[in-house]
Amino acid sequence: MNDMECGAVRELIPDVVRGPVRAEDADAARAHVASCDECRAELELAMALFATRVEVPEGLADRVVLAARDDRRTVRSERRAQRPWWGLSAAAIAALALGIGIASEPTSTGDLEVPGYAYEVEEG
Repeated sequence: MNDMECGAVRELIPDVVRGPVRAEDADAARAHVASCDECRAELELAMALFATRVEVPEGLADRVVLAARDDRRTVRSERRAQRPWWGLSAAAIAALALGIGIASEPTSTGDLEVPGYAYEVEEG
């Protein structure tokens, strides 16, 4: 693996920087980087980024998970307390429908003509 392609080297760069990588892969990648300016620049960038990474305080991940769980429980309990909205909506719609029915005036004051199919037919 002495003659590596740029793509293979670029895939190995994160492992070369932070480990673990097999010694022969690291040696082949370093040999390629010595003769390839683009891969060398990418390796240097990866090394600079790795060197400036922030250390995560111990226990932070556990505190974040606990806070998220507590937040979800709070949201659920608040949703249960806010459920009466559907009753208010139904009451508003009913009041609107009644108001429209009461406020509307008939268009004619004469007798309504009932079609023949509307009468009950007695059988038998």
